[in-house]
Amino acid sequence: MIVGKLTKICTLLLLGAVLVSGCSTTAKKTEASGSPDPSSSPTETESQEPIAIPKLDYNDKIVLANNALELEFLTIALASCEKAQKDGFTATTGDRVSYFRPAEEGIFPYWPFDEVTVKNGVVGPAAYQNYYPGFLSPCDLELQGREWNYEIDDVRLEHKVILNSDGTYSWYQHFGGSSMDEFVYQVSNGLITRYGVFKNLDTVVGYGPFTSEQNSYFDKINE
Repeated sequence: MIVGKLTKICTLLLLGAVLVSGCSTTAKKTEASGSPDPSSSPTETESQEPIAIPKLDYNDKIVLANNALELEFLTIALASCEKAQKDGFTATTGDRVSYFRPAEEGIFPYWPFDEVTVKNGVVGPAAYQNYYPGFLSPCDLELQGREWNYEIDDVRLEHKVILNSDGTYSWYQHFGGSSMDEFVYQVSNGLITRYGVFKNLDTVVGYGPFTSEQNSYFDKINE
């Protein structure tokens, strides 16, 4: 009986060794080839679907407007963004002018612009590399309200509009924090012309089309 048990144990050990050896051999072959298992790799006929970048349809209904004042301001903001996406725009702060030209992809995923900055006559790279200018903030929130699967009362879409005594609009929304932050916008002829924080309208907005000289700035930065 003991011999029989030992025989069974030896047989099981031998079988386990064979299996381990087989797995080790397969792993070594895969490692040596430097490529994954062909069964898990895409075939040559397969193609990945391009990532669809959401864009605002300016003819669609505004979804974030909760009252007449919000509708009034968002209509102005969207008209400004539409003009900017068609003809380009500038953001001037002090002696620095940033030029934003419409592009297919651009520096901001959902707001396709190329950007150059001119300061003291010198053309340089984009100043807004990690965040888009506050000029686009109301439009960006409207885009989120339309495209993402948020309920309209989701805290991420929370916002507020106040009409100030000087005719400017205060726009409040969340910028990554729990409280809402304020941007103030000045409007002329139905378009945003200045904006800033804490009622400091330190950024002047201009619109294209750009001149041939202004367009040449984008070529200079790539030289």
